[in-house]
Parts: sequence; C-alpha cells; structure tokens
Amino acid sequence: MLDLVDEPSSWIPTPRSLTPTDNVLATVNIWKSDAIKFAELPISAEWWRNIILVERSVPLTPAEQSLYTRIANEKSAILGAKNVYRIIIDESSVPLTGATVDDRIRTIERMRHVTKQALANFGFVLVVNPTQQFALSLRDSDSRIKLVAVVTDDLHYGGNHQTLSYANSIITAHHDVDEILMKTGRRFKTANSAEGIYRAIEAEITDLYPKEFNVLLPAYNCWERLPEFDTVDTSITDVVLWLNCGSSETPTVKTTFAEFATDLASVTARIALSEEYFNRYRNLAANLETVNGRSWFIRTVFADGARVKVLYE
Repeated sequence: MLDLVDEPSSWIPTPRSLTPTDNVLATVNIWKSDAIKFAELPISAEWWRNIILVERSVPLTPAEQSLYTRIANEKSAILGAKNVYRIIIDESSVPLTGATVDDRIRTIERMRHVTKQALANFGFVLVVNPTQQFALSLRDSDSRIKLVAVVTDDLHYGGNHQTLSYANSIITAHHDVDEILMKTGRRFKTANSAEGIYRAIEAEITDLYPKEFNVLLPAYNCWERLPEFDTVDTSITDVVLWLNCGSSETPTVKTTFAEFATDLASVTARIALSEEYFNRYRNLAANLETVNGRSWFIRTVFADGARVKVLYE
C-alpha cells in the first residue's frame, strides 16, 4: 500500500522513464502552438472503459508520482494498463514564441481533426493535481468524456479551480475542502490514504459508466410513482422538470442565464433524472431542496448539454 506523505524538503521530482508499452498517446508542451496529434495505438472498442491519463512529465509531489506508478503497474480491470492511455504534459516555459496564458480554447484549436475524432474512443480523462486546463480541454472536445480530477494531500494548494469546477468527479485527500466546490461540484469524494484514493478512482469511474437499463429516478419532490415515469424515454431524455406554472408563464432569458436558471428553479416543483444522470450529478442532486440548489443544478445540466424535458402540473 502506498502512503501519502508531506513533501520532504529534500525530495527532487524527476521525469519517469517511459516505454512504448506505457500507451503514450502524445507528449504535449502546453505553452507551444504546434498541432497536437495522437500516436496510432490499438484501442479497445469499449470506449466507455478507455481512460486518458493526463500525466505531468515531472510530478509535483511524491503522492502524485506514486499514483502514476501504481496505475502503470496495477493489474486492474478498471484502472490498469489495458484501459489507460497517457498524454504526457511538459510544463516547461517556451521563451519568446510560447503562449503566456493557459487558454483551453487555444489548446482545442491545436488539436488536429483526426485527434478530435480519436477522442470518441475514450470515456474518461483522469488528471492528478491539475495546475492548468489541458484536461478540461479534452473534456470540452467530446460530449461523452467525463473528467475525474484528483487532488492529493501533499499538494499545498487546491489546484486549478476552473478544472475542478467543471470536473465530473473530484477526489481529494484534503480535509479543508473548498466549500464552494462542495456545493457546486457534480460529484465529490474524500479519501484518507493513497489506497483510498486509488480505490475511489476505480469506484467513481465504474459508477459513471453508461447504464444499460437507464431508468428514470426521482430526484426532487416526486417520490410517489408518477405516470411519466413509465412514458419518458431515457434514450432521448436525461432530465425531467415539472413546472407549477402554465406554458405561457414559463421563465425566459431576459438578462443573464444565471438569472434565468434562478427564475426557472423558483417554479420547478419536481425533478427526475435518468439513472446515468443521477449518478453524474449525485452531489448536486442532494441539494435540490432550496431554490439556490435547484438553480445551480439547472445551470450545470444545461451547460453540460443535458437533454431536458419540461412538463407542466
């Protein structure tokens, strides 16, 4: 078992030696502007099991390095060499010709068309101690990809907030958890050891797999069996909102989308989710009793491209 430890003053991070068997898709300097192209590797047809590990070439902390090593050597059906493909990130600066701002749109534009097509072969992006938005760029490039972000307890700050706020799941060993992320994160899990973090990653990925029998589940104020539960087709619907107003009174966007979400939340009487989306938004689904909780949920599912069906009571 690996132990998380405080970073010793004498610890000097060094690049890990990689071989072709490490399933390296690409090595990318985030500050350059050259095209990003994936190596041609045999990839499993079960796309939902395939994981891109965004791996820093020089780990920030001992726990991060240990996790990379564990993933490389573990014979796991979920998080093993068969399913994990690496993108090695070089964060060294590029004088004069390099970019100076961490811009995920610029990163997406660097990806060749064939690279974006290749992302359809993956169900997850896994990033450890994110300090930049590269992993988020991959998530934004394919609607099926889910981003799992890990923060080890020997990282002495919270990591890139933009990446964490958009992650599908946050796994952390920190005890002083960011209160905003606790309320707005899609899924949130804490672990107290390196073993706990590794097992939490496996559990989160498994729970976020697509569901074969994607039934509709009650999320807010609809615990009794409603007729719609038997008629809504979850192959084309992810979220169902019941509004306690007439169709002509449905809120519309007047100023900002955030204000629209709050107006819509105030007239939302019931919410149901497909099982897959209930799992995806487990943390948000636990906070639907308040208007603020429903408002943030609505903002998030719309931003993520959920297919929403509106019914009127």
